[in-house]
Amino acid sequence: MDKSDIAIATMTLVRSPAEEDLLSRTLQRLAELDMPLIVTDAGASATFVERIRSLPGVTLTRPPRRGLVEQVQDSIRCESVILSARLLVEVMNGEDGS
Repeated sequence: MDKSDIAIATMTLVRSPAEEDLLSRTLQRLAELDMPLIVTDAGASATFVERIRSLPGVTLTRPPRRGLVEQVQDSIRCESVILSARLLVEVMNGEDGS
Protein backbone atom coordinates (compact mmCIF):
# COMPACT_ATOMS: atom_id res chain seq x y z
CA MET A 1 0.00 0.00 0.00
CA ASP A 2 1.24 3.43 -0.92
CA LYS A 3 0.99 6.14 1.73
CA SER A 4 -0.89 8.32 -0.76
CA ASP A 5 -3.76 5.85 -0.30
CA ILE A 6 -4.00 6.73 3.39
CA ALA A 7 -5.38 9.78 5.17
CA ILE A 8 -5.01 10.34 8.90
CA ALA A 9 -8.11 11.61 10.70
CA THR A 10 -7.97 12.80 14.28
CA MET A 11 -9.97 14.90 16.71
CA THR A 12 -8.80 17.59 19.09
CA LEU A 13 -10.23 19.28 22.15
CA VAL A 14 -7.79 21.63 23.85
CA ARG A 15 -8.57 22.06 27.54
CA SER A 16 -5.34 23.60 28.84
CA PRO A 17 -2.13 25.29 27.70
CA ALA A 18 -0.22 22.03 28.30
CA GLU A 19 -2.65 20.12 26.05
CA GLU A 20 -2.37 22.83 23.40
CA ASP A 21 1.42 22.46 23.39
CA LEU A 22 1.28 18.66 23.28
CA LEU A 23 -1.32 18.58 20.50
CA SER A 24 0.57 21.18 18.48
CA ARG A 25 3.78 19.14 18.63
CA THR A 26 1.96 15.88 17.88
CA LEU A 27 0.11 17.30 14.87
CA GLN A 28 3.38 18.81 13.59
CA ARG A 29 4.95 15.32 13.68
CA LEU A 30 1.94 13.80 11.89
CA ALA A 31 2.09 16.52 9.21
CA GLU A 32 5.73 15.59 8.59
CA LEU A 33 4.58 12.11 7.44
CA ASP A 34 3.48 13.75 4.16
CA MET A 35 0.00 12.21 4.17
CA PRO A 36 -3.34 14.03 4.24
CA LEU A 37 -4.15 14.94 7.84
CA ILE A 38 -7.71 15.79 8.83
CA VAL A 39 -8.09 17.47 12.22
CA THR A 40 -11.61 17.93 13.57
CA ASP A 41 -11.42 20.48 16.36
CA ALA A 42 -14.10 20.84 19.04
CA GLY A 43 -13.01 24.29 20.13
CA ALA A 44 -9.58 25.75 20.66
CA SER A 45 -7.86 29.10 20.85
CA ALA A 46 -7.39 31.14 17.70
CA THR A 47 -3.62 30.70 18.13
CA PHE A 48 -3.91 26.90 18.10
CA VAL A 49 -6.26 26.93 15.11
CA GLU A 50 -3.92 29.17 13.08
CA ARG A 51 -0.90 27.06 14.02
CA ILE A 52 -2.63 23.88 12.87
CA ARG A 53 -4.01 25.47 9.69
CA SER A 54 -0.46 26.49 8.72
CA LEU A 55 0.82 22.89 8.76
CA PRO A 56 1.33 21.35 5.30
CA GLY A 57 -1.27 18.83 4.22
CA VAL A 58 -3.66 19.61 7.09
CA THR A 59 -7.39 20.08 6.67
CA LEU A 60 -8.92 21.59 9.81
CA THR A 61 -12.66 21.23 10.30
CA ARG A 62 -15.14 22.09 13.00
CA PRO A 63 -18.24 19.93 13.36
CA PRO A 64 -21.59 21.73 13.20
CA ARG A 65 -22.42 20.58 16.75
CA ARG A 66 -20.27 19.78 19.77
CA GLY A 67 -19.75 16.19 20.78
CA LEU A 68 -17.53 13.22 20.09
CA VAL A 69 -19.94 11.58 17.65
CA GLU A 70 -20.11 14.76 15.58
CA GLN A 71 -16.30 15.00 15.54
CA VAL A 72 -15.92 11.39 14.38
CA GLN A 73 -18.56 11.81 11.67
CA ASP A 74 -16.99 15.05 10.45
CA SER A 75 -13.51 13.46 10.30
CA ILE A 76 -14.77 10.46 8.33
CA ARG A 77 -16.76 12.66 5.95
CA CYS A 78 -13.73 14.85 5.25
CA GLU A 79 -11.40 11.84 4.88
CA SER A 80 -13.79 10.25 2.37
CA VAL A 81 -13.87 13.42 0.28
CA ILE A 82 -10.07 13.69 0.20
CA LEU A 83 -9.49 10.03 -0.69
CA SER A 84 -12.28 10.07 -3.30
CA ALA A 85 -10.76 13.14 -4.93
CA ARG A 86 -7.36 11.41 -5.13
CA LEU A 87 -8.95 8.33 -6.67
CA LEU A 88 -10.76 10.49 -9.23
CA VAL A 89 -7.48 12.19 -10.21
CA GLU A 90 -5.82 8.78 -10.63
CA VAL A 91 -8.66 7.55 -12.84
CA MET A 92 -8.61 10.73 -14.92
CA ASN A 93 -4.85 10.34 -15.35
CA GLY A 94 -5.28 6.76 -16.52
CA GLU A 95 -3.73 5.22 -13.42
CA ASP A 96 -5.23 2.01 -12.13
CA GLY A 97 -4.48 2.73 -8.46
CA SER A 98 -2.40 -0.41 -7.96
